[in-house]
Amino acid sequence: MVFQVPPKADLAYDTAIRAAGTIGLKAAGVDVFAHTEATGTSFTIIEVNANPSIRFLETGGRADLIEVIWTSTFRHAGLLDAGFADV
Repeated sequence: MVFQVPPKADLAYDTAIRAAGTIGLKAAGVDVFAHTEATGTSFTIIEVNANPSIRFLETGGRADLIEVIWTSTFRHAGLLDAGFADV
């Protein structure tokens, strides 16, 4: 098993984007199994996570995405306007 982020032109990337969009998510963690056989590669969506792993983003150096996710979450919950963002 190998964990990797597929390039944007990859079918796995397109499959993950469609899976997240199908349930209305703009940010998601999508677990995909790739099956490679003589006839080609197929993909199975295992899970779509509405709250992708923040720790993985931290270790991957993607603080920019963490900020976007939490800001969006707080904004949609009405917490940014309540003055909690500065705490």
